[in-house]
Amino acid sequence: MDPFELAQTGLPGPGTKGWYPAVAAALDAERLGQLDAALAAEGRITARAVSVVLREWGFAVSEGMVAHYRRRRREL
Repeated sequence: MDPFELAQTGLPGPGTKGWYPAVAAALDAERLGQLDAALAAEGRITARAVSVVLREWGFAVSEGMVAHYRRRRREL
C-alpha cells in the first residue's frame, strides 16, 4: 500500500467540527436561544462579549473563533 494512503487511514476526516455544534449540543433551549440572538446581533454584541459569556458558561471559545464563525455564516 502507498505510504501516504496508509498514513491517511489513521487520520480523522478533513476539517474540524467547529465550536458552535459542540456548544449548541451542550446548552439548554434558553441559553441556545440567547447565544443565537447574540450571534445575530453582530452590530450590537461584539465577538468579545460572546466569548466572555461562553467562558462564563464553561466553554473555551475565543473572540477570534466567534468572529470567524460570524464571517463564515455571512458567506453562506
